[in-house]
Amino acid sequence: MCVVSLYFGVVSLITFLLYAFDKLAARCGWRRISERALLVVAAIGGSFGALVAMVVVRHKSRHLKFRITLPILVVAHTLLLLFVAFG
Repeated sequence: MCVVSLYFGVVSLITFLLYAFDKLAARCGWRRISERALLVVAAIGGSFGALVAMVVVRHKSRHLKFRITLPILVVAHTLLLLFVAFG
């Protein structure tokens, strides 16, 4: 369980940083991270960080694709964590 929790924590932190960087890139006119890449990183375990970034950094919060997909991923990842914890 510890390894799985650590994995989700690290990937979520990286995901949060990617979303925050993409928000900065949008404001500064820099090259952006694709929406597909942001969703893939969220899907492989960074959904918690992505959801926090949506609220704190206010990034992708108006995109319906993200408003629907991220909560579904958070629920799926939470269920996976509960399954690993309680088998």
